[in-house]
Amino acid sequence: MAHAYAADPFLYGLYGCCTEPRRWTGALDRLCADMEAGSAVLYGVTLAGARAVPYWVAQDSRFDMARYQSAISDAQNPRLEAHRIVEAARAGRLVSDDDSMFAPSERSACQRIQHQMRSIGLGSFIGGGIEVEAGNYFTIALFRDGGDTRRFTRSQAGRLEGLLPHLAQAFAMTQSLGASRAASALVDGLLDRSACALLVCDVRGRIDRLNRQAMTLLDQKTGLHRAAGMLRVNNARAQQQLAAAMARAGAEQLPVFMLLHLPAGRLQVGVQPLDAAPGRASPRVLVSVAGNEPSGGSVPVDALRALFDLTEAEARLASALVDGVTVEQYAQRRGVKVGTVRFQLNQVLVKSGAHRQADLVRRVLCSVAAHLPRQQGTAAIR
Repeated sequence: MAHAYAADPFLYGLYGCCTEPRRWTGALDRLCADMEAGSAVLYGVTLAGARAVPYWVAQDSRFDMARYQSAISDAQNPRLEAHRIVEAARAGRLVSDDDSMFAPSERSACQRIQHQMRSIGLGSFIGGGIEVEAGNYFTIALFRDGGDTRRFTRSQAGRLEGLLPHLAQAFAMTQSLGASRAASALVDGLLDRSACALLVCDVRGRIDRLNRQAMTLLDQKTGLHRAAGMLRVNNARAQQQLAAAMARAGAEQLPVFMLLHLPAGRLQVGVQPLDAAPGRASPRVLVSVAGNEPSGGSVPVDALRALFDLTEAEARLASALVDGVTVEQYAQRRGVKVGTVRFQLNQVLVKSGAHRQADLVRRVLCSVAAHLPRQQGTAAIR
């Protein structure tokens, strides 16, 4: 049987759904045509008490999900009772209303769901399920058209039974790739909110990913640039220093820090190992790059208000001092007297428990506020 299905044209389209989920509809349209079915619905369900609760669904182009949910709904469908899903998966065979899905004592429930399905244009049913991970199941349901009184033939049931493991595998791969893409998007979002330019490279300098700050930095002619996908420095000596730092970080699995002297200015660079990658010829490292000048606004004002019980004015002053602004410069920017700012600073020192300005800066830089990714707004819990 495995050999027969290996060359099945349906499988080529099916596994394409893993990388392009929108193709599930077309794949199910083709399955319906092959099986002489009116509609097909796939579910990923998780068990919640007596019910199997769907968390993923795909259907052919003819299935009217809105109509189904209005007339019947998943919550009222006896075919989605948890024990039926579990029993079908354990048996490892297909089920239908006419034999294995409903016990003789449940005949009225069987007739009721059949009548409800016919009212929305769905006839005879055949389906199956596979447990893809503990408590989570893949299920498929095929229906004849409502006016078609034929049952699915033994040959059609055999074909669906042979396809069931492939359908479940394609579903599992779709879920895995979807989760990977979501995680990747989350990581990219966090990287973009960093104040530093961040690049993930192998120890030879080949760039795997980078945040927006890094893209901007590489396009600003600072001396760092991309060449054929590699992180490079225009200055030969600086290039040697960077290459040595990445190689050392990868080999010793320790962070390496350095200062690059470039014609456009000095850049602070940190190279941290990301993984030891056993058997990997070129381990990956995280390269962080920042200029010597403060970028401003690095510590959110709302976070300082919440963590140190400051007023907004006091929190703004504390944030500015951490960014390297002097009391005199801050007074000039705000258009107030230096004495007023010094009074505010004393209030900040008292509330934060700091003894002097340097101690205040240390406390702020050690707080969670200094390690938050940058964002438009930070909610303060009072």
